[in-house]
Amino acid sequence: MGLYKAARELGLRIPHDLSLISVDNLPTVTHFEVPLTTFALPGGTIGQRGAELLLRRVAKEPLGPQHYLLPVPLIRRDSTQPLLRP
Repeated sequence: MGLYKAARELGLRIPHDLSLISVDNLPTVTHFEVPLTTFALPGGTIGQRGAELLLRRVAKEPLGPQHYLLPVPLIRRDSTQPLLRP
């Protein structure tokens, strides 16, 4: 949101001069003058995985590093333009 504000203060037009993408799909990004394209993090899944790991640690299970790859959909709104190729 700070970058959005700074771009506006510098007179940059979103998305004409600058494409902007946010992360986490906060409800406020749809209310901006130019609604932001965003990645929608799967908060419920992240919380569930965290709780499962916590319970395994409380149960004293031996755990090494954990790696998860979760789908993160891109929600396209008006703050981005397609990449132009020469």
